[in-house]
Amino acid sequence: MGEEIMKKRMKYLFLFGLLLLGASCINDSGNYDYISENEILPVTISGLPERYSIGRSELLHFAPEVKMGKESERYTYSWFITEATTTGMYPSRRHLADTKDLNYEVLLDAGSWLLSFEVADRERDIYKRHEIKLSITASPINVGWYVLKDINDKTDFDYINKEGQMYADALKLTDNEQLDGKAVSMAYQSGYYYQLFPNADGTSTLLGGQKVFHILSTKDIRVIDANNMVLFKTFDDLFYSTPEKCEPQNITFVSPYLFLMNAGKIYSINGASKHYGIFGAFTVGDYDFFDRVALAKGSSLLTFDKKTNSFCTVLVGGTYADPMADKPAESIVKGPASVTNMPYSLVEMESGGWTSSGVSVFALMQHVSTGEYYLAQLFYAGSTAYPITDFNLVPSESLLLNADFIAAPTTGSFVYFAKDNKVYSYVGASGETEKERLMLELAPNEKVASIKHFYVSNTYESYNYLAVLTNVDSKWKLRIYTPKGVGEIEPGVVAEYEGEGNGRYVMYRN
Repeated sequence: MGEEIMKKRMKYLFLFGLLLLGASCINDSGNYDYISENEILPVTISGLPERYSIGRSELLHFAPEVKMGKESERYTYSWFITEATTTGMYPSRRHLADTKDLNYEVLLDAGSWLLSFEVADRERDIYKRHEIKLSITASPINVGWYVLKDINDKTDFDYINKEGQMYADALKLTDNEQLDGKAVSMAYQSGYYYQLFPNADGTSTLLGGQKVFHILSTKDIRVIDANNMVLFKTFDDLFYSTPEKCEPQNITFVSPYLFLMNAGKIYSINGASKHYGIFGAFTVGDYDFFDRVALAKGSSLLTFDKKTNSFCTVLVGGTYADPMADKPAESIVKGPASVTNMPYSLVEMESGGWTSSGVSVFALMQHVSTGEYYLAQLFYAGSTAYPITDFNLVPSESLLLNADFIAAPTTGSFVYFAKDNKVYSYVGASGETEKERLMLELAPNEKVASIKHFYVSNTYESYNYLAVLTNVDSKWKLRIYTPKGVGEIEPGVVAEYEGEGNGRYVMYRN
């Protein structure tokens, strides 16, 4: 009986609700006055970054620009910080200041944080907020320039911070062992790395999102926590099945994918999936891959098999290489009809500029019968499509043929190359009359070891640097220039640094 009464009551309540809804629809005239966000809270905040990195115990200083309406006395300021990620709980909010400018000595744990600046109208309980993705490191090794070097067959790196202060022998400085062998390359992985951490009870916890340095020498590899410089792994810890040869050649990270080349084999990790920071099986087959690859913003890379003179593509986690397609019959692009079993060997290959659809690549190639050299330009979009977009004969008198190495710009269809103490640019396009241009001539006893173009232009940061690393008398020198146009630089040096050892590789961490 009680159930029937309850059903009737619910029915009446439902009908009453429909009557109210109908009345509101009938009485709704459809006339609204919309008020803009700026009229409600006439406040604008500018002068703050979207991202920022700082070392623990350093002073965090920000002076935002704030424009307000007439009743500025109603507004209050506040700075607070929360963890970027938490496990099984809400992030805790830590209050830092109630002033417009922030001056705060960073005493929080190393890791990722969200720093917020808030301008609020407390009477109406409304606010505007700017959020900064803040990275805190436990060591002074942070944003800036890195020079990987070796002294007496021991590899280390020197670090120069954003104020120009240099920390020599950073591994030794942070109580890490230097790597045996000559320096090869290094990479900064900004996340997507998993590492097992031991617990007091003897168990381990797998934590993702770790920021790490990958450091390669001719005889070893080290993976080091970028927050506190703690050693995570050596070469022997990096593989489920340790390779017979320890011959590190190259390391490439494009979020979230990591590729390693060792002894002509390719290994990979998909950082988007849970893993243990350990590489699985290499790409099987009778391959001997060239030590440079091109990684598109996808899950595969372009590589070159030296045994068959073939471009091919390798999928992250894949155990085989796929051949590239032949040139379409209707194509007017210069270049061989097929990039498989070509009559051309690969001399040099470097990646150039990135776009949302792929990466440009420059390859210096030599015909195996005639000995003639060609400069190929390729575009790799992460597929097996025919990659060559231009293919031009390099004149026999060109200095490019005797270059120590080539380097690719992040923007532009040309290459840099170096010979001894000189830096040149070379334009391969057939319509160019002035193909080579001398850009820099350094001291006669200096030898150029590396050229690298660092370029970023987006909403929260921008820079444009050409880094030239040289060696002289067992010392390295790093000069930073501003490139412009095709193979030109602005007059003067932006910055110049030097240190002990033979410089091999330059990295810029922003």
